[in-house]
Amino acid sequence: MITDEIILQELEQARQEAIAKFPEQKWKLLAVRFEIKDRVSFMGLYTARVNSITISRIYFKDSLENMTNLRNTIRHEFAHAVSPIGEGHGRIWKKNAQILGAKPSRCGSMPPVVTGLLCDAECCRCKKPIELTKRQYSKWKKGTARYACSRQCPGIVSQKSS
Repeated sequence: MITDEIILQELEQARQEAIAKFPEQKWKLLAVRFEIKDRVSFMGLYTARVNSITISRIYFKDSLENMTNLRNTIRHEFAHAVSPIGEGHGRIWKKNAQILGAKPSRCGSMPPVVTGLLCDAECCRCKKPIELTKRQYSKWKKGTARYACSRQCPGIVSQKSS
């Protein structure tokens, strides 16, 4: 299982590698803040306005097999940090991503939760997997909403029992 501590260690290691490869941006890279959240809309996000990298733990928490994808996502976000503001996934960003060891493309395929299928939820009665939208998923995870399985089954959505 990938913990927040492991994610922070990977972020710090990637920061040191970025400083070694882009020494002219050392002070900017040292100032990058790290955040770990439960967001379904992205795996990683660099926000230039506040110079921060946010990693969504829900895509990486399940197993250590996700470590390669986590590392690629972190390097992808550091490529944004060392690229000009507004570059997006353009030519300069792609070059910087390659220098940092990230695939110069969007980070992997996002888990099914983004397309609607919520993998860690099921009906508490019939045990079938539950499909929720991104907004429904966020509300459910925060505990601000409850959802029923279907009209035919009066069960409610609960954490999947492993």
